[in-house]
Amino acid sequence: MAVTPQPFSPRVPQADIDDLRLRLARTRYPDQAPGAPWAFGTDVTYLRNLVDYWCTAFDWRAQEARLNSFPQFKVPLKGIDLHRTKSTASEPLSAAAMTHERHQWRRGCSAEHRAAETVTC
Repeated sequence: MAVTPQPFSPRVPQADIDDLRLRLARTRYPDQAPGAPWAFGTDVTYLRNLVDYWCTAFDWRAQEARLNSFPQFKVPLKGIDLHRTKSTASEPLSAAAMTHERHQWRRGCSAEHRAAETVTC
């Protein structure tokens, strides 16, 4: 039985983003572990700055638009919807470069999208 991928565009409700910002703002941080930062886990100062950035400066809608600039699909697979993106190279050698990059990077679609933007421009 062939499965047809269904077009998909992530849309995050504003209420979910607002709720996330509120929960992040209420984060209770541990004390910094003794010794050098990162020696025994995340540097608390770094974490505070990251959470503050996500609460006040991160442009959720710009990232959603960037993600949605690539064709995306959902494919049912063993009871779950597998989410995949598709990018097409403008030059044959670019396609080979993308194939190589995909096998090298395991960081998710964000890294793949950065690579696709580089080889298709």
